[in-house]
Amino acid sequence: MSSVLLTQVEDLKDPESGVQDAQYFRTRAELYFALSRRMSIRSDAEYCRIIAERNLSRAIDLENDPTSMSSSTSDARSVEHG
Repeated sequence: MSSVLLTQVEDLKDPESGVQDAQYFRTRAELYFALSRRMSIRSDAEYCRIIAERNLSRAIDLENDPTSMSSSTSDARSVEHG
């Protein structure tokens, strides 16, 4: 798998279209962990692993404090697309 495929991974939800709950971020984390295991290029695997960890962290934050919905969503997205 290469970085070309990374650009083909699209978000299923638009961040403005609805609530992103802990399950949403856990699902994204699982996807990125799975992608990281299939990457043949080390830097791509590391990128996916970092994004997975951030999504998992966000899910845990939401489970512990559901009122923190908007605080770090934009932070995670800026890393993914930056």
